[in-house]
Amino acid sequence: MSDPKNLFAILTALLMTGGTIWYCYIFAKGEVKPSLASWFLFSVATGLAFSAYTAGKHDFVSNAANTSDSLSCVLAFLFIWHRGNWHRGVSQTSKYCLWTSGFVVAFWLITRSHDFTNLAAQTILVVAYIPTIEKLWKNPESREPAGPWIAFCLASCLSLIPAFSLESNVLAKTYAVRAAICTGFLVLVNLRAAKLAPAQKETVR
Repeated sequence: MSDPKNLFAILTALLMTGGTIWYCYIFAKGEVKPSLASWFLFSVATGLAFSAYTAGKHDFVSNAANTSDSLSCVLAFLFIWHRGNWHRGVSQTSKYCLWTSGFVVAFWLITRSHDFTNLAAQTILVVAYIPTIEKLWKNPESREPAGPWIAFCLASCLSLIPAFSLESNVLAKTYAVRAAICTGFLVLVNLRAAKLAPAQKETVR
């Protein structure tokens, strides 16, 4: 437990799980109406990246971000699906990502190229953020709950420590860096939306 790598991996998992529970709680209260398609896409892409990573016989701790991320996304998706009252629209970007995920899975089954599959899934994850960021940029009033996303961002930043440990590999490093950048950028855009939303309400009045 004294190993910083294990400690920060545990902190990453706790923050990711806490952020997911917090998000689900806010959703259950009716304060946010998430897109089920987006969470399904996150579940598929993170699960695909995790499956390809573990198939390459890498350790879980170094890739703490992907390990906890894949579980959290699946839990959030199942909770949102079970509760209902989610946004039923599917963006064109999400459709492209889902089709691409299917092609990546087929490619992996045929070639068994674990590293390429992992990196392809991570590319899908980057694109998957675009609809949410675009929504926040164009319509500030539809902002995401700040607390859970800050928790996700902090978890991603903490995951950089086990990812860049001496025994780590390039896939774990790539996932941690990508996750920190994506969640950090979404938090910044969400903060912008929180600032602009009150001003827009005043303009409407």
